[in-house]
Amino acid sequence: KVHNNGTLYDVLIALAKVLHSDQKAEKEEGDVPDGAQKAAGLREPESDGEKEKLNAIYAKMAQNMAVVDMREGFIFKIAPNAWRLPDLQNKDTGELPLLHVYELDPLPEYDEDSKSDDHEEEDDDNPALRCAFLALAQRRTELVSKDVLHPLAHRVFGTPLLLRVANLDVLTGSQVYDVVAKHLQTVVPHNALRFLTNTGAEEEIPESQPDGTERGEEKTKKEIRETLQKTMSDTESVSAGPVPRYGFRLRLASRDGRRCALCPWYDCCIGCLVPDDRKPCVVSNGDSIVVDWHFAVDVATSGFGTRTQDPSVGVSRGRISGVQIKNHSSCGTGAKKKGHADATTLEDCLDAFAQEEKMPDAYCSKCKDFRVSTKRMSLWRLPPVLIIHLKRFQFTQHMKRKLRDFVDFPVEGLDLSRIMAKDSAATATTNSGERGAEKKNSATKAKPMETSDDEAMNGDDKRAPTDESTAATEDNRGEESSSHMNDDDGRSEMLYDLYGVVHHQGALSAGHYVASLKSEDGQWRLFNDAQIYEIHSRDVVDSSAYLLFYMRRDVANQKLSDFWDVRKRDGEGLTEEEMDKLIKGRSDRCVIS
Repeated sequence: KVHNNGTLYDVLIALAKVLHSDQKAEKEEGDVPDGAQKAAGLREPESDGEKEKLNAIYAKMAQNMAVVDMREGFIFKIAPNAWRLPDLQNKDTGELPLLHVYELDPLPEYDEDSKSDDHEEEDDDNPALRCAFLALAQRRTELVSKDVLHPLAHRVFGTPLLLRVANLDVLTGSQVYDVVAKHLQTVVPHNALRFLTNTGAEEEIPESQPDGTERGEEKTKKEIRETLQKTMSDTESVSAGPVPRYGFRLRLASRDGRRCALCPWYDCCIGCLVPDDRKPCVVSNGDSIVVDWHFAVDVATSGFGTRTQDPSVGVSRGRISGVQIKNHSSCGTGAKKKGHADATTLEDCLDAFAQEEKMPDAYCSKCKDFRVSTKRMSLWRLPPVLIIHLKRFQFTQHMKRKLRDFVDFPVEGLDLSRIMAKDSAATATTNSGERGAEKKNSATKAKPMETSDDEAMNGDDKRAPTDESTAATEDNRGEESSSHMNDDDGRSEMLYDLYGVVHHQGALSAGHYVASLKSEDGQWRLFNDAQIYEIHSRDVVDSSAYLLFYMRRDVANQKLSDFWDVRKRDGEGLTEEEMDKLIKGRSDRCVIS
């Protein structure tokens, strides 16, 4: 929880408190201290010294974090900690963008005693200034279905990395490969770990040139970067050839990993190779590097999960299958949420709708006085068709915005018994008996006339119905069906099935409506203006759902004319007199206002 006028640094401090509390709880569970020590460890700090100590710990943890703007498979930019949260909000919707936080390697320890007096004022002695930031994106080679220039395409995927490397200028190329391989172990499938732990090929690392030349004859890093090996799309060494030491090659590329960061666009270079040797590294602070995986790793991991036989496992929104993701307790995941961290179920909304409320000053029409009353919303009869309107637009004194919260609603089996008004056993028994007698009488009336087999074989037409009698029979059947449905009290069936959803796409000021409908053949279809698509039932439940249309399960095969006299009113609805009579019809109830 952060103040709405806070900064990203306040977000990191709040996150540091959560992580520190989790680490402390895990440590206490492992050590199993006695009751006194455990109580002392969990209590809130009372003295100013304890608070200052904790604040210093939180500040140090926040120093080792970075907030980034992540796109599909790559890091777009690092967000400064001084950015204010109101400046990040969407002016139209009032929502904050999704930002990711990376935990960085800790800064090297700063020893003030080892600092010489001659360099007391040099900024280079600051550990933070001696660290470099590197943005890494994973890239794999895929076979395209319709090739234009080359049958292979190189695309970024998976989880990108943000590294803070200390003393980057003194590292060699092979040491940079070692650092990258170490950090990749947490974001790749298990089958790829054997490539990242390969340490037996160190003899293959080329030796650096002996340092016998004069200082002035050495090339600068800028000059070395201009002579790096270019890589084209059809170059064999992109993802093939001999398997590298760690199963990948590093190349300098743009943020999105589509082209080289050094070469001009007309060179068609997809990234200059970072040599894996014992020479000084050619990587600089702020570079974007792509990790080009070899085909051997791609085959060993089944395309990093894209070619698995299990349809429930795969790459979704840049995440690699097989990588263990730890969900924090604050994410709210569980069976109720169905995989959505911030989901609200429709049952939760119904419970909130029917929750009892207290009214301190309510006027009672019988008591003729103001009294403390309680109000509880419940349903006495359930309609054949239920329309639920989700509140998607919020208007307050200070802002107006669209609510994009995910509401998880059932496609089949919505149970409304949770908000039904309770009925006494006597009333239920009486009503059940009356309904049973009525159904029995209706069944007796509707029983067809029996005809003997001899009469049917002899072709006796004494019982053959005339046109008038046929029409009368059909009218009677329609009246009996309508009467039977009108006799339903709306309390015998409480399960509903979804048959239509209206979706609102866009913002508060402008948007577009589409509809998902379940056809008579049971297939769900998406209606977007003149375009119609077949969809799966699981695609109906999303955060754009606005209106939900449910049908009671026992009337799935009925028509509207079985419940309402559509020919007589034709959409006019109730008159004011009928509405007033309906409201004041129950004289045994008092009116609260």
